[in-house]
Amino acid sequence: MNVQDSSAGRLIDRLERDGLIERERNDSDRRVIYITLSDMGDKLISDLMPIGIKFNNDLVSGIDEEELMIYEKVLKKMISNITE
Repeated sequence: MNVQDSSAGRLIDRLERDGLIERERNDSDRRVIYITLSDMGDKLISDLMPIGIKFNNDLVSGIDEEELMIYEKVLKKMISNITE
């Protein structure tokens, strides 16, 4: 997602504050932190996934596979242009 480390840290803090993820330290190496979905986060994903799938299907409706492949190739080049 091309997110800076500091931004990712703030995002993780916010997700934990909102009860969507949980952090757990590794017992053998305290520097290692495991991040898992909470029950609330898992439910939210389950609720939102069908909406996302429908939205995606609506977006690509009437676009054939070849056109989608060209779009993906061009989009990857554009992303590469701004990240290099």
